[in-house]
Amino acid sequence: MSQEICATQCIQKSTPHYNYKFFGLADAFRCFCGRFIMQAYRGRHPPFCNAPCFNGVGTETCGGEYAMAVYELVPVKKKI
Repeated sequence: MSQEICATQCIQKSTPHYNYKFFGLADAFRCFCGRFIMQAYRGRHPPFCNAPCFNGVGTETCGGEYAMAVYELVPVKKKI
């Protein structure tokens, strides 16, 4: 799993009625998609989210044990 693969999976799973805004990685290989982040879990302890990605890219990290690194999916306009 890598950050890019997880983000792509969440984008592909999105529908007009169920649009994911976030993706998260935990345990170095688990991917999660979500529409919101509970306030209680924002900005926890980043040092616990630094496990190297399993089959990832270089020094990329994918969360940690019982810790999830969360990223926002930001739409970009495509030039035609």
